[in-house]
Amino acid sequence: MKKFLTAALGVALMTWMTGCASTGETQTDSEEEFASTTAEITAHGLSCPLCASNLDDQIKRISGVKDSRIDFETGVLHVQVKEGQLVSKSELFRAVRDAGFTPQSFRTPGEGQ
Repeated sequence: MKKFLTAALGVALMTWMTGCASTGETQTDSEEEFASTTAEITAHGLSCPLCASNLDDQIKRISGVKDSRIDFETGVLHVQVKEGQLVSKSELFRAVRDAGFTPQSFRTPGEGQ
């Protein structure tokens, strides 16, 4: 039992230290700013509320971002941009990576994935 608990603690500690996110294929960044007031980013590994909280903090630090919300069922980050502000896709992708996740796709309303 002691070995099991030690192993479980080790796995939990490693998960905590490295984050819950895992890697996958990523879409390319773009410096181009988008004019929409909302954007959706699908990120690989968005399943842990504690880890995703870090992502939410990273996104909200970007100048021009009004709010963000994470849908754990779909792994989609919904970003709301302040009216009259522009945010680049690369800024958002950088924040996703800095939080330990892998951006998979990006779309704005009316745009396909």
